[in-house]
Amino acid sequence: MLKSFSIDSSNCTTAYSYWPSFNANSSRVAAHCSDGMILFDFSSTTMNSSNPRILFTPRIGVREEAAIWSHNNPDIIFGATPSSLVRYKVRTGQYEEVRNLVGFSGLLNDLFLDQMSKTTDDDIFAFTRKNSTYAKTGYFVYQWSTNRILLNVEDRTDFDEVQIDKSGRYLVVKTGVQGNGLVEVKIHDLQSSKPYATQDLTESLPDLAPGHSDNGNGVFVGNKNWV
Repeated sequence: MLKSFSIDSSNCTTAYSYWPSFNANSSRVAAHCSDGMILFDFSSTTMNSSNPRILFTPRIGVREEAAIWSHNNPDIIFGATPSSLVRYKVRTGQYEEVRNLVGFSGLLNDLFLDQMSKTTDDDIFAFTRKNSTYAKTGYFVYQWSTNRILLNVEDRTDFDEVQIDKSGRYLVVKTGVQGNGLVEVKIHDLQSSKPYATQDLTESLPDLAPGHSDNGNGVFVGNKNWV
């Protein structure tokens, strides 16, 4: 359990089930605390945390609830501003803009990035698309290595969020609906022929689609929240 320090690091939580608290080698912890996003040093030997400090300095509009550690570099955490995918070096406090996505490859100029998820190779990123009034307008998947949009769903508001699995093959779409026979989850197979194959999962039998969940490599696990 994280301790309180001069910075108010009490009431620390993780933002959501698929946003990791620990970096790649478990030497740092990022948590949502009373003073915002706090970075701690961590010893996996003693299980003690130390040296709490504000994570993003300067903040430059990074969406803290979508900050995700690199799976490969313990010094890097990825995040998004309203318009750009960025990565942040926690040791030096330096930002690097990976890609400004406003108006890129058919994306709207009125673009607000939200609810980021990514793959374990730090290459494929999924976002909810919103506009300047924070209304949902769709979702998309971006690949860094090829600098292209793999999927762009426009004029869609009947969903809660999207999550890319750790392999980058499957995009999980949470519809936000609950109840017997209703489709709670849609899955796009990004390795199928375009238009990508999509599978609907109902909340009841036979699918028992998860509510809150996390994504593995070709699998996602969560709780069934409808009885």
